[in-house]
Amino acid sequence: MNYLDKLKKAAEEKREREQTTVQRQAQQEKDFSKRVKPALQHLHRYLYDLIQHLKYLKPEITVSFMLTGYGKVDNFRQSEYRIHYLAEEIKGDFVVRCTCIAPFKFRFEKRQERDAQEQRKYLQNHGITFHYVEIPDSRYRFSKALFEVEPIIHADFLFEGDMQNGAINLTVKNFNALGQCHYLIKPEEVNEPFLDNLAKYIVREPNNLVLHERYYLPSEYREKLEEIKKEKDYEAFEEWLNVMNESLEEELDKRKKRKLFDFFRRDKK
Repeated sequence: MNYLDKLKKAAEEKREREQTTVQRQAQQEKDFSKRVKPALQHLHRYLYDLIQHLKYLKPEITVSFMLTGYGKVDNFRQSEYRIHYLAEEIKGDFVVRCTCIAPFKFRFEKRQERDAQEQRKYLQNHGITFHYVEIPDSRYRFSKALFEVEPIIHADFLFEGDMQNGAINLTVKNFNALGQCHYLIKPEEVNEPFLDNLAKYIVREPNNLVLHERYYLPSEYREKLEEIKKEKDYEAFEEWLNVMNESLEEELDKRKKRKLFDFFRRDKK
């Protein structure tokens, strides 16, 4: 196979891959519009109505949180319910938020600089507001750090349409504990019993809500995989380029030999 034929074959294979990708994406979009988006809209309508009633009734809901580096904090009161669409309203993604507020600020100290920095990072990662002061010793070295933490924790329920998997992704943040939990909701599961149990779950009443855990890759690992993918793509491109160069060299070598052969034939004549 000569160089041009190899290029034609590579181009044809690329067109086939692109066509397959386009067809798969079209099918995913069709499935999303038919199954996922209506379920997402049903969820939004139900939760919107729920929140309007919670705002009016203001039920007494208390919760405790365990804070790493400090301990258990009691008497947070859950209130201030909100619901809003994200930037891509056409897609239908939305978030439900409630705020848990305790009556008093709490204070503590860390006597190791490393512990103090880890505590700062922990509070920042969970969106908790705090005031931080370092106290130096007589030689201006770190002696201790004082923390004053605002008793406010925001709990989020993020609902996102997943076109690739034909499902709804639910990310629950700072609800039963600080941190995130990731779940997957199938469109056909969004029925009245499910919604009823979801409402009870949000207001912390006994419920039979069943949520399927979703594997979630943290952002730092996703970025690393993207880097690896780029490296692999580059390696594949380099390999393809080497093959093409070798083919080109072979073709040029054949042409040189052919010209040399023709030259000697003419010389003999």
